[in-house]
Amino acid sequence: MFLRRTTTDRFMYKKGKQRVTITGYTGGERKVSIPDAIEGLPVTAIGNKAFARQGALTSVIIPASVTAIGGSAFARCANLKSVIIPERLIYIGNSAFSGCARLKSAAIPAAAAVIGTYVFAGCARLSAINVDRRNAAYSSVDGVLFTKKRDALIVYPAAKKGQAYTVPDSVTEIKNGAFYGCAGLKSVIIPDGVTDIACEAFARCANLKRVTLSAETWMENGAFPVWVQFVYRGPLSGDSRASCGGRVCNFSRSPLAAPQRASMAKGRSAGSISGGFGGTGSPKFS
Repeated sequence: MFLRRTTTDRFMYKKGKQRVTITGYTGGERKVSIPDAIEGLPVTAIGNKAFARQGALTSVIIPASVTAIGGSAFARCANLKSVIIPERLIYIGNSAFSGCARLKSAAIPAAAAVIGTYVFAGCARLSAINVDRRNAAYSSVDGVLFTKKRDALIVYPAAKKGQAYTVPDSVTEIKNGAFYGCAGLKSVIIPDGVTDIACEAFARCANLKRVTLSAETWMENGAFPVWVQFVYRGPLSGDSRASCGGRVCNFSRSPLAAPQRASMAKGRSAGSISGGFGGTGSPKFS
């Protein structure tokens, strides 16, 4: 496999036997339309970090031939406002659009089957994620991204209106970076059915002050900012403090319940995140 340039000298790519992967871009234009074919072969993937840190980029049209967007493919494109995602897209890698501070909305097509973590982390103006109703793996409610059964909350847009949010009762898991950078949120109510809150689920929520949740919910290290005040439902066991991200968290009493705390790892330890914000964590496209 060889790395080659197109005749326009803008797109770097890898050519396989039957398909092409875009691996880089050198054009510097504000508006980019990615070609659907190069050297007679279809462009089927945007590789890891292919357009990362393209500061001039404001809009991208991805052709219908593309089925995969790699990890951090458009990460930290600070001025990217618009992305047209093809209907045949199946895979979106970790941190694919992370740090795209001016991106306001995102549409997930019916074919999308895999969406990584931190995909929209740091998208400070993102107000809604909309999923095609025909999608078999994912769904959206009021602009919030969930799995199809709504048992896992994947992304809460950072610019979604409202200072308070109640997680739906159907949710049992809150994914890595789900509320990353949601500066407008001040309080969150998490239902008893949530058993796992992943690492950095509420990272960089600068104004989050109060979280209500079950005493049986397990939190991975760094799930919440250290200044958050917790109100727990259910009896406390042991002392009245628990570890959150390696630091002592603040606790409160619910007016309806005794002092409470989350049951922690139970012998488990939070592992490191593979392909977190700014990472790739994606398969090789060849």
